[in-house]
Amino acid sequence: MKYIKEILYLIGKDGRKAPFVILLFFILSVLDVVGLSLIGPYIALLVDPNSMQSGVLNQLIISIGLPKDQKELLFILGVALLSVFLIKAFFSIGINYLIIKFSQEQQVKIRSYLMQSYQSMTYAEHLQRNSSEYIYSIQNLATNFSNNIVMVGLRTIGDVITAVAIFTMLAWTNITALLLLVTLLGLMIFGYDQLFYHKMYENGKKINKALVLMTQGISEGVNGFKEIRILGKNDF
Repeated sequence: MKYIKEILYLIGKDGRKAPFVILLFFILSVLDVVGLSLIGPYIALLVDPNSMQSGVLNQLIISIGLPKDQKELLFILGVALLSVFLIKAFFSIGINYLIIKFSQEQQVKIRSYLMQSYQSMTYAEHLQRNSSEYIYSIQNLATNFSNNIVMVGLRTIGDVITAVAIFTMLAWTNITALLLLVTLLGLMIFGYDQLFYHKMYENGKKINKALVLMTQGISEGVNGFKEIRILGKNDF
């Protein structure tokens, strides 16, 4: 919960745009469910023309007012299926554009905020840390936040909404299959978390320290070119 609060604090007022993106995700999940629900009857009708005489499919045809002729029905269902997936594709492109745009805006905002904070420091405060730490924070940490947290987080929200919609459809059609699927996924997620979470956390800290040292080396190597050449320390 603390982690989420920190993310929301960094995003600030831009968090007001989130409900609009979530609404688009909801529409996309509805299209996913509609597309999946059309695939079954289409394949059933394609494989067995007599299936349209069965209870559920026949009731669906009558309630919607579709023709009972197999060829006409196949054509209508095929067009409907293609239309749903085309609309879904356009929605996916639009949502991905909004996610990338939003995450890059956060990157620019955080970099500007960090630069402003560093420029507001006293000289004594500035000397407490190596300049490479400031450079690394502005260049790398802001990028990591926008790409690996904001962008991935929004896409995860979209995946969760889609999964809930599909699970709801499964619960309506086959509750046993849903319970089995949820149990298997739950065990996989729990096992992954137990095996890798702490290791990933520790490795993340090591990566940050190593990248700071790398930035320091590059910065000092480039900015201190004259001194290095005069002292003959090129190899070092």
